[in-house]
This record gives sequence, C-alpha cells and structure tokens, in this order.
Amino acid sequence: MLVPLLAADPGRAIGGHLSLIVLPLCSLLIQPEYDNFREQLESRIRTSTTSSDPVYDEQITAALDVFRMEVARLTEVAAAADRDKGIAPMTVDGEAQPLPQPGTVDLVFALLMRNATEEFGFAPRDVYGGVFDFPEVKGRHVNKLKTLDYNKLMSLSETFSQDCVLDDLSHHVVAVNPREDIPRRDRWTIDFKSPRIAREVVGLMLSIEHRHLRETYRLLHGISSGMAGTIFESIAHRVLYGNDVPQSTAMTSDRKTPPTFTAPASDGKTPPTLTAPASGSGTTPAYKRVKDYITIDFLHDLHNVTTESDRYYVPTSATNPLFDSFTVTFDPSKHAAVVSIFQIMTSREHGGSAEGYPLIRKIIARARTLLNCSQNADISVKYILVCPEDGSQHRWTMPEGWNEGNLFNNQIGEGFCIHIPSHYLK
Repeated sequence: MLVPLLAADPGRAIGGHLSLIVLPLCSLLIQPEYDNFREQLESRIRTSTTSSDPVYDEQITAALDVFRMEVARLTEVAAAADRDKGIAPMTVDGEAQPLPQPGTVDLVFALLMRNATEEFGFAPRDVYGGVFDFPEVKGRHVNKLKTLDYNKLMSLSETFSQDCVLDDLSHHVVAVNPREDIPRRDRWTIDFKSPRIAREVVGLMLSIEHRHLRETYRLLHGISSGMAGTIFESIAHRVLYGNDVPQSTAMTSDRKTPPTFTAPASDGKTPPTLTAPASGSGTTPAYKRVKDYITIDFLHDLHNVTTESDRYYVPTSATNPLFDSFTVTFDPSKHAAVVSIFQIMTSREHGGSAEGYPLIRKIIARARTLLNCSQNADISVKYILVCPEDGSQHRWTMPEGWNEGNLFNNQIGEGFCIHIPSHYLK
C-alpha cells in the first residue's frame, strides 16, 4: 500500500503560515468508497448540507473532526514562530476550527490518511476504514483494547513465540512483520500496530505491579524489541514518578551543532544509592507513588502545568517527536526553574524530530509566565535519556534546529542519563 507524504517545515512556519507539501493519495483513489465519500465531503464543505443517511453523515462529521484536530496540531508548529519572537502566538486550543474551504479536499484526505496510520498502523483494511468510517474502526479498536489485560498480553506473546498463532484480539493490538534471518529464509516478529495503540498499552501497564512488568519485559525482550520497548516505557514512567528514582549522571557531548550526547555504559549493577532485592528473592524495593501523573495536550494552553513540584507530565500524543515526559522544578525565590525533558528508550542510538523543539519552548514560556517575571526568569533545560541498566552505551543525537528560535525561550541544555536498575527488568 502506498501512503501519502505530508511534510511540515517548521523553519518556514512564519507569522502563522505553515508550509505543507502534499503528494498524491495513490491507492486511496481506487477504493470503491472513494468517489461517493469525496462527493459527500465536498458537499458538506461547500454547503454544510448533511446527508440524508444518518450513518453516512456520522462518518463525514467524524472525518471533518479528525481534519480539524490534525490542522490544529500542525498549526501549533506555526504558532511557535510567534513565541520565538516574544509575542503572543495565535490561539490554538483544540476547539472546533472553521470548516475547510472548497478546493482543499485533497488536503483533508492526506490528513485523514496520516491520522489513520498513526491510529491503526499500516494494515490496508484499517487505514481505509480509518479514512472512510473512522467511528466504526476506532470503536472496534477501543472495545478490544478494553478487554486487554496483563494475562492476555502475556498469552498473546507466548502463543506467537511458540506457534506463530494469533487470536482475534491480537489483530487489534499487534501487527506481524517479516524479519530477515538466515539466507533465503525469513522469520516473523510482532509489534504493536501503531504508536497510539502502544501508548494505550503503556497507560494500561502503568497500573500493573512491578513484578508483572518485569516478567512481561523479560518475555518480550526475546520476541519483539518494539513491544519490549513499550513495556520498558511503562516501567520507566513508574520509576520516574515513584520513590525509587536513580540519580541522573552527566552525558558527554561532542559540542557540535546539534550535539550528540553519550551516556556512560552501565555496569549492570544497581547503584549504591538504591537498595537492590536480595538475590533470588523475587521482590523489588517497596514502591510508593510520589508524583501525580498529569497528561498534557500541547494543542491547548498549558494551564495544568503549575508550580507544584510533585507533578509528572506526559504528552497525550503518542507520536511525540522528541520526548516522552517532562517535569518542571521551580525556585521562585531566585526566579528560576529547571525543565527536565525525558526520552525513554531501549535502543543504543536515538534521534528525534525538530518538531519537538517548539513544544519545549512552549513549556519554557509557561514556566516564565508562572514565575511572573518574563524578562528576568532563569530557566534551564536538562535533556535526560532514560535507558535500561544493561551494560550498553546509549547515544542521543539531537535533531537539526538545536540553536534556532532561542531568543526568548532558550531550549539549549546539557544531557544527562538515568539507568533503570536491573532489578526492574530481570
């Protein structure tokens, strides 16, 4: 299946205008639903006339709602251009935007396609359904995910590992991909179908006890690195807002623009500041949640980011381009704040997208407002790579744009690393 390419160039998002490149929609046009759906969509755009068929009208309404949210997400990149100038940005708050004007139907379809692949992955049936009947496909996945629990995830993984067999539930959770093996023979691996489904699983697993997460991670590590990475993210979040957070250590920087931060290789042993479980005891240190887990929608103003120190913020988007969570630590007496940006990963090399920089600058702008001294506030940024204590050396290469847009909200900072202790993983 061919998928459209939609590119946004943040460097050209000046004065509230966003540069978009939309390529042909390819195989979408040959679907039997396309002609009728497009006709109904154009009619709704031009005249706001609803369809005589309530079901079909619901599909068109849902498509336009998705389109509005995708436009709001892209426009947030453009809004960052105004913040970089030190002026109030255009309002992008996730509210319903005006209907698209005639002649933009191809743009609507391109954004619907992008949303469908992020929601449901790249299985053609799901992508086409995600465009033409989003409510049905979304509802089906939501209902199946509601039935997923720790035991079913373990069973799904074990059954596939042993017999390469999947049940009905799995088709809404994972996708099977070929993996090169010995010459002239491939093997199969599984991963979560899409970033948003993976994020749903992360949310589910946050309520699971450490020992179950450890068992799941250990099992998936030998089956699917992608699924294991998702479970590791769940473990890392729990550690970061709990009472057993390891001390961060400084990463070295090559001092290039943009820099590459390199973490020291862990020795696979628990740091002395932590109390490791006795060998073979099968227990972990007593866990206590000490921070509130707060979800953040960057399409809205960051009103739920406050000066309280016991808050751990996680973006709602499952496709965040640069980081997985953040905290803000304030020192009002010094008109200062530290923004800690967390990237959770299991791979040895990580990059990221420059689209994450405007989001960091938006956090800085919010911290500046809370300090009530916009010109004199001392706000620094720490980039913290969170990785397993597995003896590997991990690197984080920052994307292009590191030294751009920093006149008022400076995103440049030093790199640090947190190794998640091995007793959470083995």
